[in-house]
Amino acid sequence: MRISIWVIICLSAQAVAVFDFSVWNNPTCSAQCHGDADCQGALGEVRVTTADLSILMATYGGSWPTSYPDLRYNPQADFDRNFRIDEGDEIIIEEWLNKRNVPQDCGKKLELVFDRGYVAGGSTQFIQWKWNIFTDYIPLPPHQDSPCSYSFALYYAYPGSGWVFIGTGTCRGPIPWQVPNINMQDCRLRIADIDHPGLEDYSATFTIYECQLDPEMDSDGDCVITIKDFSYLATNWLIEPDGKNIDDLLLLADYWLACGNPYDPECIIMGE
Repeated sequence: MRISIWVIICLSAQAVAVFDFSVWNNPTCSAQCHGDADCQGALGEVRVTTADLSILMATYGGSWPTSYPDLRYNPQADFDRNFRIDEGDEIIIEEWLNKRNVPQDCGKKLELVFDRGYVAGGSTQFIQWKWNIFTDYIPLPPHQDSPCSYSFALYYAYPGSGWVFIGTGTCRGPIPWQVPNINMQDCRLRIADIDHPGLEDYSATFTIYECQLDPEMDSDGDCVITIKDFSYLATNWLIEPDGKNIDDLLLLADYWLACGNPYDPECIIMGE
């Protein structure tokens, strides 16, 4: 059956280059990794059809485009998301072709890890991200599927600002962000794979606020009085010219676990 279907499709298929990786992070394409190249259909319907097979076969020109950016490569048809189209993708689409209840569990290839509702202005945040490997289909990913091979850019934005560049990172390492000293709601973060157009992810909205605590007490700049601030005080105990004394300790105790976020209704300034 495979050969007969492919002969019909190959006669009409056009080899095209579609370098738009947004399909791997699009929540409406949650069955793409199971062969749903065109992201059509609803839950319970047949999601993987000959239309998806046509998209796969349009990449075949006597051989598979086994490396990106081959001109015949198409992220829609790269079902195991390993930057190559080969027999593995053929096996995936055959498994789910014309079946109902195709799993819609593909998730995101590039995932920004940030769930903070509030961020203190002036603090340094270390932004984490994930690079997901689809091990259901590839026992060991090829070298093309290593995040150490690519660069990832991080941005932030607030209403009216546009995207402001923060920095770049590789190999899953966190990207440091020096948060601006502003009071602003509806801020967002964005991470983008520089090497693969459209492959990016966004955070939910959050608030950047100017901390209301005395920086002398909040030594680590997280806008909460914790053991880290006590440790800093102890390290500088009676050391000139900024030596701390018993009055500083009493003040710190009075504000223990206090926070200085004016937007957070659960934030209580102790000692008042």
